[in-house]
Amino acid sequence: MSEERGYVVFQQDEAPLHRAKSTIAWLSRNSIETFLHSPSSPDLSPIEPLWKTLKTLIRSRSHIPSNIEELKAAVREAWEQITEHDINCHVKHMEERVQAVLEAKDGHTKW
Repeated sequence: MSEERGYVVFQQDEAPLHRAKSTIAWLSRNSIETFLHSPSSPDLSPIEPLWKTLKTLIRSRSHIPSNIEELKAAVREAWEQITEHDINCHVKHMEERVQAVLEAKDGHTKW
């Protein structure tokens, strides 16, 4: 924990692809605790639906990014367009999402 960032718990879905030894080591070295999360359910992450929003915003631009620098700029601009309300619309359903995942026995749900 640092004064700058406060208490941080990092959420990752525990999928093997996301559990690289270098990532685990970096999180440990930086004293960042990880939140246990289902490996098979992106339904428990409120950021997942926002990826679609970001992609839609980027694709709706008059000029589609054609290199990494343009893509970075487009992502930053798109992210700035996403409001706290947009995020809260997904977060407010977390209790329902958790219940649906439990009922699906850790599988995918309508979310």
